Formats: sequence, structure tokens, C-alpha cells
Amino acid sequence: MAGIQEHASIDMAGVKGLWPLRFEGSETDNVLVLAFVGETRLLRLAGEEVEETEISGFKCDERTLYCSNVNNNQILQVDSGTKTDRKSVVEGKRVDLGGRR
Repeated sequence: MAGIQEHASIDMAGVKGLWPLRFEGSETDNVLVLAFVGETRLLRLAGEEVEETEISGFKCDERTLYCSNVNNNQILQVDSGTKTDRKSVVEGKRVDLGGRR
């Protein structure tokens, strides 16, 4: 049977965005990025377990507007920050890609 099959569900109110990521060399998506109005949470999928996690350089104290994997195991995060609005997590360090000042 083709299509989407539900393997798990989590009740979380107020989610404004959701993105899957491949982290630490995984060949499949193993982190879910959940954006809320004033924060971002990261959930790591480990087998049948789901646990909140952290990624060095990832900004969780603001809402994420977009997130994805890019080349060379890098993660792109666009957040709602007031100084800049485009940032990338590169090997655990934040890189300012320009934006609003």
C-alpha cells in the first residue's frame, strides 16, 4: 500500500512550523524542528524514542521561519531575529548571511 503511514503522534499545541533534518551523518531524517511563536524546539528520533535535544549553534530562543539541510552536513536556519534574519549553522557555529539591520 502506497502513501503516508503514521508511526507515531505527539500532541503539541501552538506549532507554527515543522521541518525534518538529517543530523550527525544520518542517512535519514532524525531530528524534527518545531517552531512556536517565541521559541524553537528540537526533537531527536532515536529508534522508537523521541527526546528533546540541542544542536550547537542552533538558535532556539526565537521562532524558526525556515530550516533545512544544505551541502556538506550544514543546516540552514532562518529565524525571526531582529538584527539579522538569515543564519546558517556550520559545524556548530552561526554564520551571518546578511539581512535586516
